[in-house]
Amino acid sequence: MKLFIVFWIILFAISMHTAPRTLTRLESNPIDAFRLVRIISMAIAAILVMYPLLSLRCIELAFRPPLSYVLLYVSMAFISIIYSPLKALTLWKSTEILVDIGLATVVSVNYIYKGPEKFLKINTIFLCFLVLILETESIISPEHAWRWRNEGILRMQLGGALPSMNPTVFGYISAVASVMSFASLLRNDGERKRGFYAILFIASMVGTILSHCRTAMIAFVVAVTLILFLKRKYLISLVVLFVALVTILFIPQTQAYWLKTQEVQQVTQLTGRTFLWPLVWNAIKESPVYGYGFYSAQKVIFDSDTTDNFYLDIFLGLGLLGVFIMSVLILSVLKNIFYISLKAWKSQDESQIETASKLLGMIVIMSVIGLTTRGFSIHSEAFMVFMTIVTSIQIIRNGETEDIEEEVPIAEETNLITQPNMVEK
Repeated sequence: MKLFIVFWIILFAISMHTAPRTLTRLESNPIDAFRLVRIISMAIAAILVMYPLLSLRCIELAFRPPLSYVLLYVSMAFISIIYSPLKALTLWKSTEILVDIGLATVVSVNYIYKGPEKFLKINTIFLCFLVLILETESIISPEHAWRWRNEGILRMQLGGALPSMNPTVFGYISAVASVMSFASLLRNDGERKRGFYAILFIASMVGTILSHCRTAMIAFVVAVTLILFLKRKYLISLVVLFVALVTILFIPQTQAYWLKTQEVQQVTQLTGRTFLWPLVWNAIKESPVYGYGFYSAQKVIFDSDTTDNFYLDIFLGLGLLGVFIMSVLILSVLKNIFYISLKAWKSQDESQIETASKLLGMIVIMSVIGLTTRGFSIHSEAFMVFMTIVTSIQIIRNGETEDIEEEVPIAEETNLITQPNMVEK
């Protein structure tokens, strides 16, 4: 079991490498040193999960929603190899997702009777410590961390100490780590544990601010507000939202930091991200139903690994069919999180609230950042966060189902035997 979690973390960490490559560079050197590391890691992970996946329990779980919708999504990605302009690239990106699905299935089966708490705890601590490591390295090696200079309070933008770390990626991973540690911090679980999570929360929140990623900061505020609402801290949640709005709108220093020396018009155009959007609509006209090939389309058409919009990336690669399947997947996840959150809100059970808060926080951030990034359309840090959500839902849904199916009939049968006249009364 530990091996599966170790490889979950390894694939998560490797997916943080986001340095894009041009089409020319990709064609001249398709497998560089880092891509070789990814291939080896994926191959080992695939071998590791191959035997457990042959069990009927794993097969059954893989065909239950929402995991079944992810499987359907990757099936479409594989089918698109037929018409993809870069078949090898489409094959590789599809295989990466398939390995992630296999790993998520095996982890789900292993945690099915234990609950998702430990699994989410491992992910929380890992992400928070990753943020801490990058922040520490930025002090040791500032020339790598402070990549882009901007006007504002800090005048700089933290890109992570790793030269290939994108500031936007660092921002929303910090935001995810912040809301997950915040959910653990709210749990009344002893002073030591709360102190530990308080440190992780502060460090991750600082990372979110230093990243200068506006999307991540907006998502963070929305997520924290909803988590406090779930905890029935209604007044505090409104105060957080009010303070955030006042800080942005009425304090000149924070306004300068928020605008990044840009005009309001640039901000409303998402810092130039909307430039490709109308071009996508023009490009997709010839193949609107099934697209131009998973991931390869934007590489060939725009010489970019993303159109800076989650849905447009899927639309361009897999057409309306891909968008439909992804919409069904997201709605399935949202429906499950709604019911999990509603149950936690009614019960006010500490464990249920912590789990629901983490899932709610993660999906809010993934939903917001998808408007300005590729999101979880391919294997990436965002996809691993999303698969953490899906895996947790599978554990909760199917674990509870098993308990109901196995325990209730036994209890009913016992009552009938010991109290034969109960029905008549």
